[in-house]
Amino acid sequence: MSVGDGMALGLPGRTTKRCEWNSNEPVLPVSLHDGVLQSLLGLKMRLHVLSASQEGSTAQELREVQEVLLEEARKLRELMQQVKPLDVDAKTLRPHLMEVTHRFERETGIRTQFVSDSGDLNIEPTVCCIVVRIVQEALANVRKHSCATDVWVRLDRRNSNWQLPIEDNGVGFPFAGRFSQSELKASGRGPSVIIECIDSIGGELALESKPGRGTRLEITIPPKWRADDG
Repeated sequence: MSVGDGMALGLPGRTTKRCEWNSNEPVLPVSLHDGVLQSLLGLKMRLHVLSASQEGSTAQELREVQEVLLEEARKLRELMQQVKPLDVDAKTLRPHLMEVTHRFERETGIRTQFVSDSGDLNIEPTVCCIVVRIVQEALANVRKHSCATDVWVRLDRRNSNWQLPIEDNGVGFPFAGRFSQSELKASGRGPSVIIECIDSIGGELALESKPGRGTRLEITIPPKWRADDG
């Protein structure tokens, strides 16, 4: 079954460009993104050298500009991940998520652990790509908003479903409690891009927020997205 087939069957929500890469849309070459990214990082290094030779308010202003450049470089890197076409299937999903989480830890300094003990990750390739997008978006949110020092990502088969919990020890949302996907949508709260992605595959989200202690997302992927054996 494809995502398109699922939508024809009346799944809630719809697949959006924020969840999937559309091969019909023009995308700037990755080499161009890389060039801009390297230029930003190069400017940051030059500013670092320059600030070391300055004193007082001038040095402070240069350090602040460095931080702005570093933040813009991070945003560009996340954008590159979003527009980069994904080639992920059941066989490569686990190592791909391992690389995503390891790279996030290297770039942010936030300890990130990915665990997948299940022997059954036989998920349709299109849905594998959406799983990766969900994890990328969740990690981007952790970096931008959570002030977390640790993140845990897990993907396993539970009963007939696949479960994808993502948890951090950051500041949490500005509301407390455990909320279903329908409750989050009704109140306009929660991670909108992730909700759209989960909607597109007819999955479910439960969000638990503990202000000052962290956030836990529990994503359920239904069994209809099981890839055909062989």
